[in-house]
Amino acid sequence: KVATENRMGVSPTDWLGDLALLLQRGITDTLSAAPGTGSATREYPGPGVGARSTFRSNDSERFAQVRKALHISETEFFASLSLPQGKMRSSMRVISKAMASGRSSAFFFVSPDQRFLIKSMSKTEQRLMLRVLEAYTAHLAETTLSLLPRYVGLYSVKTPGQRTRRFVALANFCAGLYPISRRYDLKGCARSRWPHHPVRRPAPPSAPLRHHQHLCAAAGSDVQAARVGRGEGQGALRRVQGVLPICGSTP
Repeated sequence: KVATENRMGVSPTDWLGDLALLLQRGITDTLSAAPGTGSATREYPGPGVGARSTFRSNDSERFAQVRKALHISETEFFASLSLPQGKMRSSMRVISKAMASGRSSAFFFVSPDQRFLIKSMSKTEQRLMLRVLEAYTAHLAETTLSLLPRYVGLYSVKTPGQRTRRFVALANFCAGLYPISRRYDLKGCARSRWPHHPVRRPAPPSAPLRHHQHLCAAAGSDVQAARVGRGEGQGALRRVQGVLPICGSTP
């Protein structure tokens, strides 16, 4: 159960509603098929008379391994994201570009139980995710604690008159039982995000907490895993860099 204060998004309408419905239909049918059966690409009628839309689940079997490594059962994942039988409107919620207020212009769909997010992504980001997926899966299977985002699915959808849109599903860290009063977006950077004035760095504590040490160890392990194929893992690495100054180290 998610605290009311932590719930995000609004009901999708218009083209966002069409996208949400197509995503849920595709995910439902993909997860319902027996492992190794069924096509990765599926077609659905509409929106509009005589129109056809397509859904593609990218590397479904590999992402099933990722979910297993993260202790997310297929039953849980299906229950969170599947479309209720007979429903013609998506039960997901949406966080629009304006609501997300990020620099990437991405938007999000939120599963009905708020446990998972489905984030829009570029073609370049999707290609990078597929390149590092094997190493990402192996890292999660080998480590007991990781600070990397929990990517659990990768999808592409195409509706009539619209360009192909790509999405990545990930666990929602904010789906907690207790109310969250503040949220922070911590990111590493290579350029264009430095403050105009020097920021004084606080002195490290004399006796680091055990949890702090565990986080530092996890961050170091994640950085090593992100160094895949001469920089192919830089996207994942930048997600981790934000925590490294706390640990007093540099990748």
